Amino acid sequence: MRGASVVAGLFGYQTYDIPNYGIKLPGGRGVIIAYDCVGYGVMSFWLAFVIASDGSWKRKLAWCLDGLLLIWVINVFRIGLYLVALNRHWPMPLGLDHHTWFNIFAYIAIFILIWRFSRQSAGNSRQ
Repeated sequence: MRGASVVAGLFGYQTYDIPNYGIKLPGGRGVIIAYDCVGYGVMSFWLAFVIASDGSWKRKLAWCLDGLLLIWVINVFRIGLYLVALNRHWPMPLGLDHHTWFNIFAYIAIFILIWRFSRQSAGNSRQ
C-alpha cells in the first residue's frame, strides 16, 4: 500500500490508508488490496521454478528474492496506476482489467527471468 501511494504521488496525488488494506485519495476513489491483488499465484510459480531447478541453495535464494522483488515492484506500480486511473476516469487498455494486466506483465518478467536463469545455468555447466 505504501509503494502504491508513492506511485500515486508521482502523479501529484496524496493518499491515505483505509481499513481492510486499502488506499484512497481524499475526496476521490480508493482501492482495497484483497488477496487476489497480492500476486501469490505468480509468486508461487516463480518460486516453484527456481526451487525445482538445479543449483546451490545460495543461488536459488538469490534468484527467488530477485524474482519476488520484481513481481512486487510490478504489483506496486499496477495498484498505484490503477488508483490514478480510477480517479482520472481512464479506461482500461483493450478492455482488460487490472488483474489481467498484472498477470501479463508479471509473466513476461518471469519468462525473461527464466531465460536469464537458464542462460546462467548453461554458462556455469560449460565451465
